[in-house]
Amino acid sequence: MAFGADQNINIANGSGQDIYVLAAGNTAWTIADVLGNAALMFTGIGELKGIVSAGELPAAINTIGDLYKALRVGAALVRAGGRGYEAGQAVVNAFKKNSADIPNGQVKNVREQGTLSTFLNPSGIAGLLGAGTVSLTIMSNDGLQVAQFNSGPDDSWIATSNQTIVRSVYGTLWDQDPSAGSQSWPVVPAAANA
Repeated sequence: MAFGADQNINIANGSGQDIYVLAAGNTAWTIADVLGNAALMFTGIGELKGIVSAGELPAAINTIGDLYKALRVGAALVRAGGRGYEAGQAVVNAFKKNSADIPNGQVKNVREQGTLSTFLNPSGIAGLLGAGTVSLTIMSNDGLQVAQFNSGPDDSWIATSNQTIVRSVYGTLWDQDPSAGSQSWPVVPAAANA
């Protein structure tokens, strides 16, 4: 089977709040090479680095995998409130501006060129349309739930209100098939030193 633009990765949002999804070819993709507004993302990460201690973040935040780790730290700071809240919120807001918004109760094909052009640059779009496996990073609107996992090129998923993201029955959008795959999507614990 040829991989390409004719394959869909639909995300149905039944989480109770809007969600934000970033699709990339894999977690090793560099942020600067694929995001349309990478400067905004790096600004948010810079604010985060100024507030957290060494060891909480990767030494360098360059890849989509590193971004996931930064989002989890940002979410923990948002949840804790206090002095780190603004830095955590800066990362959450930057991610929202660099990803596809899926309102609660709606479905979006995150592998469709029109959706991809909202957050990926042209080389990122071309790379993703040709990718077999796709790495998905999903964050809740409040920034407190963050997940990253790989998806097949024609799989569909449902973000639920019970802290899981479940594969849908093939050919449907809202029928859950946990036996086909499920991802944990827990609320990030509050940062201890916020």
